[in-house]
Amino acid sequence: PKIVDADDSGTFWDKLDVNVRALGDFNALGVRRLVVQLAYPDENQPDAQRALTFEPGEAGPKPFSAWTNGKPPRYRARTEVQFDEDGAWPGPPIHTSAWQTQQSLELALHPLSEVPRVEIEISPGTLSFGETPQVQVDLRIDGKPAATHWLTEAEPTARFRQRLAAAPAAADAGAPAVPSRVEARITWFLAGGGKVEGDWQVVDGTALLVHRPWRSTRSVRLVPLLPDDFIEA
Repeated sequence: PKIVDADDSGTFWDKLDVNVRALGDFNALGVRRLVVQLAYPDENQPDAQRALTFEPGEAGPKPFSAWTNGKPPRYRARTEVQFDEDGAWPGPPIHTSAWQTQQSLELALHPLSEVPRVEIEISPGTLSFGETPQVQVDLRIDGKPAATHWLTEAEPTARFRQRLAAAPAAADAGAPAVPSRVEARITWFLAGGGKVEGDWQVVDGTALLVHRPWRSTRSVRLVPLLPDDFIEA
């Protein structure tokens, strides 16, 4: 047996009480379930551990408690997000975040806060729908096809959303994560028939402007050199 001599005026009898709540509209985000795992003081040798599950529509807090036994009131937490297959954010079905140290007694978590993702708004720049009634925008991530969007006069804008797979753990813990490479290729369908296909270009930022297929135009005067009674045989 182990005998512990504790002073009732110290921190040995302190209790850690944490209220955990979920943020955001799960249905709009395409989230089916959010699981929050908590461990005190850490996940390796926890004195207390619990998994809290949040379903769509559950906005109320759920408690997590642990005796501190004189240890600092810091705990560890991580989230597991389970997505709908046809949700607003396509991507892998499940994302599990890394363990993080927390101290807040009111822990509010958004399902997408730790999820790597990309969102790009596609809109016309100098594009003229009278000249090119339909424009096809193909997107790929790290060389793999991701989505295809169409721009027309009836629907001149589009939004590209994609969740990304979690990056593998780097050998060096301090090494920065390598961002995914997003590229777009634009194909213009001309009003008179035919099409013009552009090259793959890297998309920087969160906006993609679609311009005309030509960088500039030039007016050329045509002068007939043949007589009016010329006959081609």
